[in-house]
Amino acid sequence: MAEGDKADVDAAVDCARKTFEQGKWPSFTPHQRARCLLKIAELMEQHADELATLVTLNNGMAISLARGMVAGAIETFRYCAGWATKI
Repeated sequence: MAEGDKADVDAAVDCARKTFEQGKWPSFTPHQRARCLLKIAELMEQHADELATLVTLNNGMAISLARGMVAGAIETFRYCAGWATKI
């Protein structure tokens, strides 16, 4: 990412927009969205050690900090899943 330029950002935004507009997400009901986000959290939890190891290998973060980072990400997905049916 540090080497990315404006063209890279534009390409990423274009890809995300196309995926959002043509993918399944816009047609999901709030309950389907919540279930999807909860499933992501569940899968992340099942692979938390692997994810923490990848974070550590990627940036040299201590494994204990990486585990906390992964746990925080899992809880964020769960938190956001709760909002899917509240907004």
